[in-house]
Amino acid sequence: MHPGAPVIAHVKTLNEVGMSNDLVARRAGVSPNLLSGLMRGLTKDCRRDTAIRLLAVQAGDFDEIAEVPSTGSSRRIQALYAMGHGQRVLADATGLCESSVSHIANARTKKVDASTAAAICRAYHQLAGTSGSSNAARRRAAQMGWRDPLWWEDMGHIDDPDFDPAAAERPLNTHQQAALRREEIAHLSSYGLGHEEIATRLGMAAAYVRDVLREMREAAA
Repeated sequence: MHPGAPVIAHVKTLNEVGMSNDLVARRAGVSPNLLSGLMRGLTKDCRRDTAIRLLAVQAGDFDEIAEVPSTGSSRRIQALYAMGHGQRVLADATGLCESSVSHIANARTKKVDASTAAAICRAYHQLAGTSGSSNAARRRAAQMGWRDPLWWEDMGHIDDPDFDPAAAERPLNTHQQAALRREEIAHLSSYGLGHEEIATRLGMAAAYVRDVLREMREAAA
């Protein structure tokens, strides 16, 4: 027999990343009732082969029927709103109904099933680099303070529930703000976007973006 304490500690670590005991049991190929008894303290130890199977389960190893934390899914949909992709477009891209898209965007649920999270990831990779046509979606994102894909690309942590986007931002002085705007413009220009589309994405005046791009070209020459 194998002591239950290290197995229980490992399973609790898996629970902390959103893995349920039922999922852990499925991944380990053991009886859910056996794991439940161990976690509830009804049994103090378990067979060695059972312990090895449970200890081998990796954090984040979700299967298609598991529920996963909704943090990344919510932030990805919010970011696509910020790019002007409306609810109907996102529903088509993810295969979800419009009400589900809204529900997840507004973080009204703590978990989503793994297949939904995967569908949202695919839609995000497909749409994150393009501008949508919904001004209503952009307004909604602006009102809610939702960050766009470029912001998440710079910051990372899109799936981390402990990461607070608001706390990550610090006031910038005038020179820092100007430098950041130029970096954002240069980044989008490197993808071949024109000054008008860059201005739309960044919420800047088209004339300002055009002048910055001209100054960059002159400096490079």
